Amino acid sequence: MTAIEIRISGLDDITAKLNALGIGLPNLTMLVAETVRGQTVDRFNIKHDPSGTPWAPLKPSTVAQKRKGGGILVESARLMNSITSDVVGLEARIGTNVFYSVYHQTGTKHMPAREIFGLEGGDLQECIDVIEAFIADVLQ
Repeated sequence: MTAIEIRISGLDDITAKLNALGIGLPNLTMLVAETVRGQTVDRFNIKHDPSGTPWAPLKPSTVAQKRKGGGILVESARLMNSITSDVVGLEARIGTNVFYSVYHQTGTKHMPAREIFGLEGGDLQECIDVIEAFIADVLQ
């Protein structure tokens, strides 16, 4: 399985306050997981890796082989539609069970990497914003 994991740590005081209010941190972790899953799926449309670098274009020979309308990594949409998120404790997991995803993520001798999974720049900031908004809402 190709995946990324996000662990939220250093939140002992906030965890205690949330628990006192009857709100568990898994709710926050699920929000972060869903945010990152959405960002990951969006990459199939924007065709950029997590750092914002555009994916390498398809070779002309690959374009000729593709079915009508299929773009980079979206011939059948199987990979895009397989992206899932899950929460285990305070760990958010975003991944896929599509076996060939690792080849797109890391590249091969004959195919450039087109990273799908990762958390950088604006995506990371969006997660920070989600966390801050959640905490602000709960502690009001």
